[in-house]
Amino acid sequence: MDSKSLKSGFKLIGEVELKYIERATGKVLAIYRGRNTVVDTGLDRVTRLIGGNSSTNFTHLAIGTGTTAVQSTDTELETEVARQAATITYPANGQVKFNKLFTFGSGESYSISEVGIFDNAVASGSTMLNRMIQSPAKDVDADIDLDVSITVTAQRP
Repeated sequence: MDSKSLKSGFKLIGEVELKYIERATGKVLAIYRGRNTVVDTGLDRVTRLIGGNSSTNFTHLAIGTGTTAVQSTDTELETEVARQAATITYPANGQVKFNKLFTFGSGESYSISEVGIFDNAVASGSTMLNRMIQSPAKDVDADIDLDVSITVTAQRP
């Protein structure tokens, strides 16, 4: 094989699945699938993790109601409403999956439109890996749960 046929480097792809579930019956009311953008702070953290200059992994999923388009310079969700530790699995070589079922109490009601992966339970000072906007937003409340899954795949370009 000649060197011209080899591709170098890699890219990160974040695939998002949001399932809106009726709590009482378990019925899936809506599914949204899309790709998210790895932001600048996320790219920097990935390179530091690879090089051993950071030991702070990405561990949390956050959801919000912001609708401003994603920019590579974003460092947080526009309007975060909840952040929880994710269940992390490795479904295949080169993949990591973050999953969390968000539930809401009596009186809580949001129009969810954004989601991201973070390295900390606390919003202040945390690092965001990626962000995605869902349009149109979907409503959640005490009767509707939101199951968030983001699979990040590292692959050759």
